[in-house]
Amino acid sequence: MPSLADKLKSLGVQVGPAKLASDKPAPPPSLEALLEGEVVETPVGECLVVEKRYPLEQPHGRSRLGLPAASERILSWAGLSELGDFSPEALAFIDTETTGLSGGTGTFAFLIGAGRFENGTYVLKQFFMRDPQEEPAQLFALEQFLAPCSGLVTFNGKAFDLPILTTRYRSHGWQSPFMAYFHVDLLHLSRRLWSERLPSRTLGALEQHILGFVRDEEDIPGWMIPQIYFDYLRFGEAGPLKRVFYHNAMDVLSMVSLFAHTARLLSDPLHEGNENGLDLLSIARLFEAMGDASAAASLYLQALEHDLPKTYWLAAVRNLALLRKRRRELTMAVELWMKSAEYNDLEAFIELAKYYEHHEKDYAQALHWAQSAMEIIEEQAAPAPKLAGYRAQLEHRLQRLERKANLHSP
Repeated sequence: MPSLADKLKSLGVQVGPAKLASDKPAPPPSLEALLEGEVVETPVGECLVVEKRYPLEQPHGRSRLGLPAASERILSWAGLSELGDFSPEALAFIDTETTGLSGGTGTFAFLIGAGRFENGTYVLKQFFMRDPQEEPAQLFALEQFLAPCSGLVTFNGKAFDLPILTTRYRSHGWQSPFMAYFHVDLLHLSRRLWSERLPSRTLGALEQHILGFVRDEEDIPGWMIPQIYFDYLRFGEAGPLKRVFYHNAMDVLSMVSLFAHTARLLSDPLHEGNENGLDLLSIARLFEAMGDASAAASLYLQALEHDLPKTYWLAAVRNLALLRKRRRELTMAVELWMKSAEYNDLEAFIELAKYYEHHEKDYAQALHWAQSAMEIIEEQAAPAPKLAGYRAQLEHRLQRLERKANLHSP
């Protein structure tokens, strides 16, 4: 007579020690295995390091990770023209994930992503402290990785990442290594380039609208990251850390892509895909501020060929006219002021009054433009403080011009 065990087996039910062993849950993977990293030994302890390598031709949105040779304009904007020949190997890109957003001595950078170019590849290393006691090892390993570089690229690192890291080094009695590096903060350059057409210049917004890059569902909002680390420290919940590492890696790679895109944009503002009128206006302003008047004038003209909103069209005309004036190209400046005056641009009327008074000695024409400017001011229901200043100047100018016009009348 078959036993109960035999009957259960005939029904496909496993019994006995084999079944008990299969029911035992598998142990969770180690943190190193979960994150595909390794524990690195340093003279001051251990920390976890996750390393990834990317080919330079790998796309990241519309750009690639390899930097163009013509990146001097970015360095020039940052006041680093004296560096000479540009070398991508000189740059390290850094982003931190911290225990808070306020900074200060109580804020830790528990995860530091840093990438640099090495032997034709882009190497990204993420330095993680599994416990706050591993911070010395984390900082030591980071400094060793950055040693071959001479410059840092960040996104808001001037105000956030670098001050926090500097504080952490000093808390251990060490000198911050960042004092020896030149620094390019892409946030400030991005504000100069895209503030006219993008309501937000966060890295996420630039990824979407400038780089054309979309993160996958593994990403996580930045505001959730500190709590995930605290949960890991308290309960050992390591699984969500994968999303934190992904978020940090994408931040670093997006900085590389943004640097490459911006370098190409500033090197050749009119190349395919960059012919946005508002962008050209912003680049023209940037070039003018950098002292490249010739390139700025060319870009102002290119911007005016686009269908700019009236406010921006007038701004482009004003800027180009004043640039022409400073270069003593007065005939071209007058043509621009005449165009702007068709839209009742107060500043154009004032400039024309100045021109006809001081250069043409045509006091009747100068008086006409000054009177027209005063009429524009008087039409304003509640003059702004700036208009009040214009009014005072014009009243004085009108008195002077009336005397000169009377003296020179037939």
